[in-house]
Amino acid sequence: MSPLSITRSLSFDENLYNQLIHSPRTPSKEAFLYLRKLKTLQEKAAVNGGWLDSNKSLMEQGVLESDLLHLKFKYYFFYDLNPKYDPVRINQIYEQAKWSLIAEELDCTDEEMIMFAALQLQVEQQAQSAVLDSTDSAAKPADNDHDDIDAALNDLQVSLEGSSHHNTGDITQVPELQEYIKHFRPKKYTMKSAKRYYALLRDTLIYFYKSPDETNQNSIHHINLRDCEIQPDVNLSGRKFIIKLFIPGAEGIAEEWLRCEDEDQYARWMAACRLGSKGHTMADSSYNAEVKNIEQFLSLQKPSSTPTHISTPIAVSEDSIEPSNYMAPRFLKKNKTKLAQKILEAHSNVCAMSLSEAKLNYIKAWQALPEYGLTYFLVKFRNSKKEEIVGIGYNRLIRLNPKTSEVTKTYRFSTMSSWSVHWENREVIVDFEEEKLAIKPLSADCKVFHEFLGGYIYLSMRSQDKNQALNEDMFYKLTSGTCG
Repeated sequence: MSPLSITRSLSFDENLYNQLIHSPRTPSKEAFLYLRKLKTLQEKAAVNGGWLDSNKSLMEQGVLESDLLHLKFKYYFFYDLNPKYDPVRINQIYEQAKWSLIAEELDCTDEEMIMFAALQLQVEQQAQSAVLDSTDSAAKPADNDHDDIDAALNDLQVSLEGSSHHNTGDITQVPELQEYIKHFRPKKYTMKSAKRYYALLRDTLIYFYKSPDETNQNSIHHINLRDCEIQPDVNLSGRKFIIKLFIPGAEGIAEEWLRCEDEDQYARWMAACRLGSKGHTMADSSYNAEVKNIEQFLSLQKPSSTPTHISTPIAVSEDSIEPSNYMAPRFLKKNKTKLAQKILEAHSNVCAMSLSEAKLNYIKAWQALPEYGLTYFLVKFRNSKKEEIVGIGYNRLIRLNPKTSEVTKTYRFSTMSSWSVHWENREVIVDFEEEKLAIKPLSADCKVFHEFLGGYIYLSMRSQDKNQALNEDMFYKLTSGTCG
């Protein structure tokens, strides 16, 4: 069933439809009662033991009519979010993002939390405006229908012709970054200042030199970005723009930092590092879009020097904002008296956004957080007595130390040759190019672990081309456990 047909099937009950596309202005107190605050990786892993078997009915799994179920998106990878046809799905993803931040499932900085609160406030304002304007829009169906037809035709043209994004640059030479940047290796119990080098990012490698004149000689040091874990460490008020690189090697994970001078340099290098970690170069057509997304993400966190006042159906004041409805509890302990003021100041950056723009920007910012998209499991590896944490994302599997939360190794699905399930031993066998893993999940059933692994492998094989058909049989084959 297409998103359009789903939308039309829901429209038979306008009240139900409005409830699904618009969130309550104030979160219900009941929702906070069921909120679980997950602080450790072990707690996050334990929660994933509650997933139901997608190949069995609720009755087969002993779910009763009076039982309470928590519905959420299982796989953190979303295709074709179209505000025209997907208002219900976009709102559901927005709600999941909002509650994951309030429940502290994902970590973020103070400035990021204020930005999320401001976007949430804008969503509430625009949603209320949409309700008040519904009578007026119903009085003018002809214009809306005409707009609907134009939008549908435009979407149809894009779906038939494919994406319109093309790299119009010189394809005979891969773009490079060449400029001075600060670099250092953090060490425990020591404070070492960063050294300024002339850095050259070519393909997926970063070379460091003392000056531009030495770029035709051997570099002082180099980093291979492929399969690195990339984490941001940004504080706008403190003018801190750090890119943390966790580099896999024979002796484990090495940590190195790049410190940028300003936001522009940070956006360029962060975009290039993210692509490089996936094995892509700056010639990739998504590079410029990634730079713009990072720049926009940073701009939303800045307090506006010239606040914009836009008339809204609801008067907004500091007294009308309850910070606990917008922010995770750990932020409330710091300076609760000024939080409402900070939210209002940040709101001036987003007050011109439409309802769909505010939700999509919230989702985009949520996806940019370092821990986004990882589902954790407590496991044991064959021939190992100690327990470890495994995180599964849409394109990789990572091993973490449960005590320090440090990443010890990353495995990309692109290097996987096969995987299977040993149902008697409840083990998942995954064969990567570098090594073969036999994983025994402890915090969840082996079937749940297998579903996440198979589901993300399926998603990693899909392309962004809208012409690609959805192969449901392949998805069920990879997640059902009937074959490896």
